[in-house]
Amino acid sequence: MNKVTQYIEKKKKWSKELTLLRELLQQSELVEDFKWKVPTYTLQGKNVIGIAGFKNYVGLWFFQGVFLKDEKKLLVNAQENKTKGLRQLRFNCLAEIDKTILCVTVIICVHLVNFIAQLGYDCLVGGTATISAGCTSTWMRMRKLLLL
Repeated sequence: MNKVTQYIEKKKKWSKELTLLRELLQQSELVEDFKWKVPTYTLQGKNVIGIAGFKNYVGLWFFQGVFLKDEKKLLVNAQENKTKGLRQLRFNCLAEIDKTILCVTVIICVHLVNFIAQLGYDCLVGGTATISAGCTSTWMRMRKLLLL
């Protein structure tokens, strides 16, 4: 049993929520890892997304989430005036995740696109631009996610 599975099993209060978020993230090109005692998802060795169960909520956080547009103010800065780039979504129950699964999926996909762009991939939606092989693979997986 790997560390992520063990972590989820120990978080009995949040095991269903964490399992759903994990399954969603496993459909992406992100690599599952375990850092700082929580499940962390990386791309080319760089931290992209993390999940964790806390006392009152389950968090899905985005490293460099500060670059996500958040017109509906869904993203939280966990430590105002201390945390610079990290932003998180908070859920209080499985029903909240289920109700917003499409929105959560879109935020994950947009964050991946932002992250890939920061890595220097030539990525554009639509148009006639040439898209690198790595980006094409990511786009195909993101399309699959959006068709849930």
